[in-house]
Amino acid sequence: MWIARGIQNKALEAIAIAKPTVVMPQALEGIDLPKEPTLYLAEDAQDFAKPCINALTEDQAALRGAHARQWAQDQYS
Repeated sequence: MWIARGIQNKALEAIAIAKPTVVMPQALEGIDLPKEPTLYLAEDAQDFAKPCINALTEDQAALRGAHARQWAQDQYS
């Protein structure tokens, strides 16, 4: 994650299949994705667990994935 090579593609793949996605800021370099309500953002490694738990347990997680997918379709179709 420190260098973030190829991580953007992995983030876009997860977004394209409407999966709730947890990322660090490095994964979004060069991607103009609105951070809310499309994904879960972890600012650093210590902060990573809470967004992961939220992505697995929140009722709105699927909706975030759907919003992210819609953004991807709007941007890349």
